[in-house]
Amino acid sequence: MSSTQCANCSKTNDQSLKRCSRCKRAVYCSIDCQTADWKSHKALCAPPPPEAFVRGMVLGCQSDPQNDMFNDIDLDATHPIHTRDIVCPVSAKVGLPLVMYRHIQADPLSMDRDPGLDNQRATFLMIDPESGFAPPK
Repeated sequence: MSSTQCANCSKTNDQSLKRCSRCKRAVYCSIDCQTADWKSHKALCAPPPPEAFVRGMVLGCQSDPQNDMFNDIDLDATHPIHTRDIVCPVSAKVGLPLVMYRHIQADPLSMDRDPGLDNQRATFLMIDPESGFAPPK
């Protein structure tokens, strides 16, 4: 989530701010602030059109300074994940296909690659249930 302010009290703290579950635009630092702001927010609160975006998660790599486990993100209809994606094999096998997209297209087998771009969480999601291995890319 980008740096923003609580819609009610203007507090800034990226770790605790949560988006309105209906419109996904307003953010609040607490349930109390969301409740207090509901009378004014209600008139503006409408779900975004389905084609506007999809919710996704960024899995931080080892060299990411924040290296958070998961960061939520809105992906619009032009994002490459819609055309250059890979379905995670294990998730597809259990009927909940997760789509993975590597935004840095460096060759993972290249000798001059940055090992900090490795992402163990993403690798685990890509393990093939038959072979037990994840593909290099």
